[in-house]
Amino acid sequence: MHLRRCTDCDIEKPLDQFSRASGTHKCNPCRSAAEKARVAKKLAEDPEGFRAKRREIGNRCRANRLATDPEYRRLENEKGQRIRAGAKERDPERFREMQRGYRATQTARLHALNPHHFRDVANAWRRKNPDRARELARESYRRLSADPAFRVKVIDKSTRRQRTIAKYPPMEPAAWFALCEEHDHRCAYCLRREPLTIEHVIPLCRGGAHDMTNIVPACASCNKSKGANGPIDLLLKPRLLVTRRMLAAAASH
Repeated sequence: MHLRRCTDCDIEKPLDQFSRASGTHKCNPCRSAAEKARVAKKLAEDPEGFRAKRREIGNRCRANRLATDPEYRRLENEKGQRIRAGAKERDPERFREMQRGYRATQTARLHALNPHHFRDVANAWRRKNPDRARELARESYRRLSADPAFRVKVIDKSTRRQRTIAKYPPMEPAAWFALCEEHDHRCAYCLRREPLTIEHVIPLCRGGAHDMTNIVPACASCNKSKGANGPIDLLLKPRLLVTRRMLAAAASH
């Protein structure tokens, strides 16, 4: 039998108690003890940083395996389904609350990565389901009058818009009247003579500026119909007219 002497415990042991991959002359028990001591020392020096690094490495390895191993992906999906089913059965209310929190977190993360994605998806859904969209709008108005917390949320959104507008110099009334004269006091979209409102060609929520290069007069109906759409999105709305001024404003941005 071939033997090898361990450099730590100084005991001769069979070769099967040494790891070829380690590249050292330590036996497996000594190597395991040394690794545990190293981990304990790192954990004592910086507990939070060490745990965060281990989580990052574990998540990276798991993501790589999920992307490359279909069988592992199937087993993980089944495991997740069993865990969710058990949690839902034990405490349905807490499970729903956790699901809502998770969805809100993921939505916020994805919105930060691609702020226009959800808006574009919502606009496409509204075009495809106009009846359901109107029903949800009516429910929202009812909730606005009955739910103070929801009303505060809507007001906060309006306040953010006002803060964006406040970054720009105030619009001179003469400039607005001149702009309306340029459009013959007609809506820039439907060309009807209606009471006109300030309409941003590139919406403020998409980075548009609050100045005369990005403003056209529009009736309240067209202003609301356009919503947060840009000029190119209006091509999908046959009722609205994309004017040369709007396309020029879009090109300048």
